[in-house]
Amino acid sequence: MKKILLLAFLGFSAIAFGQKDHDKTISKMEEGTVLTKDDIGFINMVSGVKPSGATRDAKAKWSTKFKSKIYNEEQKLTKADAKSLQTQISKYVKANPGLSK
Repeated sequence: MKKILLLAFLGFSAIAFGQKDHDKTISKMEEGTVLTKDDIGFINMVSGVKPSGATRDAKAKWSTKFKSKIYNEEQKLTKADAKSLQTQISKYVKANPGLSK
């Protein structure tokens, strides 16, 4: 019985510690930033837009539409784009204060 519990605990521990690979890195939204897939997902989250683009095809590019402008994976942000996104991020943080920690 102890062996079974020990094996179950070790299996659970391996699963729990293996979750770290799912961390996302979000770029600073400033002029010249090249958008990544994670950045597109973040823009979707803060703007409330449903994602479009790759869901199963790893080679397909991700994109999102925000304020009638389409942002694509590997797109370089302009100064106006960065300002618009920063404004939306600020609104999102103010509306969701517990999430910014």
